[in-house]
Amino acid sequence: MNILALTAAALTLFGPATKDDVNALKLALADERAAISLYEAVILKFGAEPPFSNIVRAERTHAALVEDAMRKLDVPVPADRGKAVDAPASREEALETAIRAERENIALYDRLLRLDLSPEVRGTLETLQAASRERHLPAFERALARIRGGGFDGNRRSDPGQGQGGRRWRHGWGRTGR
Repeated sequence: MNILALTAAALTLFGPATKDDVNALKLALADERAAISLYEAVILKFGAEPPFSNIVRAERTHAALVEDAMRKLDVPVPADRGKAVDAPASREEALETAIRAERENIALYDRLLRLDLSPEVRGTLETLQAASRERHLPAFERALARIRGGGFDGNRRSDPGQGQGGRRWRHGWGRTGR
């Protein structure tokens, strides 16, 4: 199949992009890339530990989903300029910043989903918003609560201080120091 046939097939599946589709996808991509920059800065400063190490991978996948939707709609994908971001001064501040960023991301998607979007773009944005609301934000909130409570940290749901198999968990933000 040649490139024209593939483009025609994609347009048949996705339909032509509306102005709202284009604007929404560009804003979504910029926001996903901003999250990647922030979380990578935190990882460089404090190490590749959960929840940042897990969520930065998800954010890269989210950016790729938006880029893919743009390509399918024949919308030019803006170059990733990779804005430099300074990491917050402490792990606690990094988590507070991440929580704010995820809340702002959810609010952005709330605004974008009020636009007149094609079903395909709407579905993409709803998927990304759900990830922020249901996974990223709760993971950062749990990690912050664990730091403030003095327990272990990471993206685990077990009792504080307990890792797999009932052993003390020594990885993550709440290192026991043993």
